Amino acid sequence: MDLFELMAQFIVLWDAVQQIQLTDRPDEIVWRWSANGTYTSKSAYLAQMRGTFCNFDAQAIWHAHTEGKHRFFSWLLVKEKILTADKLLARNWPCESNCVLCDEVTETAAHMCLQCPFAKQVLHEYNPHQVVQLIKEEVNLRRVACGTPEVF
Repeated sequence: MDLFELMAQFIVLWDAVQQIQLTDRPDEIVWRWSANGTYTSKSAYLAQMRGTFCNFDAQAIWHAHTEGKHRFFSWLLVKEKILTADKLLARNWPCESNCVLCDEVTETAAHMCLQCPFAKQVLHEYNPHQVVQLIKEEVNLRRVACGTPEVF
């Protein structure tokens, strides 16, 4: 490094240090992953595992008064396990990435069940508000339980 670069770095460092306000109060360490600010092995474990697993209770799906295949499909949908194009591409499986029905956007479970014009048309034949609302609630419940943002 030449002298000019060293001086420029020193000036940047000097400006950064000038903005720091020191007090006579002793330093304190606060653990941000617990409510009271103290470290526990449990809070460290939960911080490390945040978002890696989900504790969604799927009992409402399994106790629904409908056919088994509908309960199973709902469970796969909520668990985000339906093998749509986005999931297949993530596994490097050859497939068409766009929705096979509308060919407008990438095929995802949410698109296939709620956003695709063909899915909307099918839902319109039934009570669309009730069906769509139920699916949205189940997807959002699962996402909230897993700590991910709501979709709808």
